[in-house]
Amino acid sequence: MDDASDDAYLGGSRYKINTYGCIFTAYVKIANAINFLNEGKQYSLEEANAIVTEAGNIYDSVGGLGSAQQGADLISLLTGEDIGYYSFEGSEQYLKGVLTTMDYV
Repeated sequence: MDDASDDAYLGGSRYKINTYGCIFTAYVKIANAINFLNEGKQYSLEEANAIVTEAGNIYDSVGGLGSAQQGADLISLLTGEDIGYYSFEGSEQYLKGVLTTMDYV
């Protein structure tokens, strides 16, 4: 978050990245890690914000990224990868059992 200038706002909102952009920053860092592994572009917070703002329909009405779908969409946009997510309710032990049976691509 501190990497963004004092006049950088989340999307078209009134919220500054360096004050309210913790979730946004985390998603950009994830996208940059994926891009690093694939020798892709590394985005600054402001570059990523401009790309996401231009794409539209990712930020919620107050400039936030409160859902897993929004996060997956943002990471997909910055990486060009099809990023999914999975929601799970249950015990950690059960989840560990499920994960051991999954095939990863």
